[in-house]
Amino acid sequence: MVMFLVNFISRNDTDRFVPIVFCLALDRLVATKAWAWYESNANSTLLFFALQEILLYTIAIPLAYIIVYDYISSMTSVYCFAVIIAIGATVFVLVFRHNIRVMRELKKGAVINKYSIARTFQIKENIDLLTTYTKVARPLVCVCLPPFAFYPVFYLVPSNIGYDGLRFFCASMYHLWLSINTPELGDTYFTLLTNDWK
Repeated sequence: MVMFLVNFISRNDTDRFVPIVFCLALDRLVATKAWAWYESNANSTLLFFALQEILLYTIAIPLAYIIVYDYISSMTSVYCFAVIIAIGATVFVLVFRHNIRVMRELKKGAVINKYSIARTFQIKENIDLLTTYTKVARPLVCVCLPPFAFYPVFYLVPSNIGYDGLRFFCASMYHLWLSINTPELGDTYFTLLTNDWK
């Protein structure tokens, strides 16, 4: 029972970070479309942030549950992660491009009864945040990508066909890479974030 709880908690913690790109993009999309409400500091904005966190857990908890109880294979979970990350990245790029397009339209000139300084600052803030997220994401992708190359080789190459050395090497590299880079991910994130604020 203890091992189950440890495995479930670790899976849940890992799985919670998979849809985070989508949640960041969703946050910026709401900040773009409902900028007056978003900047109003109303209690409902706090509810929106709580809903984002709930969204992360509603994806992570069921995914962790079906992985821990072996309802899906670990390779299927990798495919699920890839789909979730691809959807999040697509939404992120679309929101980023939309904000850039809106900023271009705002720079063309003010239209009476449509121009708002608060909206202009919100769009600029969105672009700055999305640019910062992009700068942080590049090294994190470089650090996180190798394990996703090693794992499929281990999982998809059948055993006892003469490639066991390669399979075990990939499994070893997968675990080594994760153990080396897991503490570094947080350090990389905060270092880049700190450098961007200087």
